[in-house]
Amino acid sequence: LPALAALAAVLGHMFPIYHGFRGGKGVATALGVLIPTLPLPLCGGLLIWIVVVAVWRYIAAGSILAALVIPVLAALYAYPVPLVLASGSIALLVLYKHRDNLQRLLQGHEPKFF
Repeated sequence: LPALAALAAVLGHMFPIYHGFRGGKGVATALGVLIPTLPLPLCGGLLIWIVVVAVWRYIAAGSILAALVIPVLAALYAYPVPLVLASGSIALLVLYKHRDNLQRLLQGHEPKFF
């Protein structure tokens, strides 16, 4: 049930019915649902985010890499399979919603932070 609730919250934010299925990128919502469900993997993801943003100054790159590392850490820490699958699904959704940022990163046109 927590895995479904987490996934539903992120999906609802990314694809809201009342806004024509056009919503946010889901990173902040993912943070909110992962705090109580996957706290240890989330700490690892936050560390990755901080390092990427501090060194390369790309928020999008930090968000994408953090999202991708969380399900791996959840599996390594032996969290329940539904939570690992939900975090993996959230990571793929974050990757999908950041596809324009990825394109700009590859072309060298993504704006840097500070």
